[in-house]
Amino acid sequence: MSTIQDEEIEIEIEVGPDVPPEGDMVITLQVGDGGLDRYLELVGDRNGPRIKCLDGSLTIVSPSFRHERGGERLNDFIGVVCEELDIDFLAARSTLLRPPGKKNDDIEPDSCDYIQHEAAARDAGDQLDLARIPPPDLLVEVVVTHGPSKSLDICLLFGVPEVWLHHPRTGRIQFLILQGGRYVGRTRSRCFPFLAPADLLPWLTSPEDEPDNRWRRRLRDWVREVLAPRRGGEG
Repeated sequence: MSTIQDEEIEIEIEVGPDVPPEGDMVITLQVGDGGLDRYLELVGDRNGPRIKCLDGSLTIVSPSFRHERGGERLNDFIGVVCEELDIDFLAARSTLLRPPGKKNDDIEPDSCDYIQHEAAARDAGDQLDLARIPPPDLLVEVVVTHGPSKSLDICLLFGVPEVWLHHPRTGRIQFLILQGGRYVGRTRSRCFPFLAPADLLPWLTSPEDEPDNRWRRRLRDWVREVLAPRRGGEG
């Protein structure tokens, strides 16, 4: 453990064990009361590691290439499904989310989207104030090195209705639905009732030598041929 002394706060750093090159770099900081806001001031608007903070325990994740590819594929999948099926959505990506009334609890997800509440998010302008609008309808977390527990606990604080967990190392994806104050695995998406986890897996494990543009073209054809009829009640 090492210590960084800032002008206003002292941060204790716990660095986890070495991880293989394909893993994420993960650091946990005990920032204490007010430390999260000070950290955000130091970072500013620069692109940097994603954060997950719960009760002053700040986890900083520098995503690996495997992590980023998994997140981008899921982003693209959601976008293509919405575009092809004419479903209104607003992509909030890795926007910093803070539960109302909390100052030591934040999350920057791999991605998040407004679907059922797209209009409310669009009307909110350039600030997603969760004291005024609902939380994102769907949040995506890619799990490579760190576990999902902290992310799910933060999501519970502001009631994210649905979370997708993607595990690239094991090739799994879970649809978790908020029910009775906890997240429960389900075989159908809440945001997309015509969609099952098994539908996504082939698109997350497609050939690595396939360019992204060809992958998107195949995906669009599949959405038109398979999902559109299913959504219409034919499948």
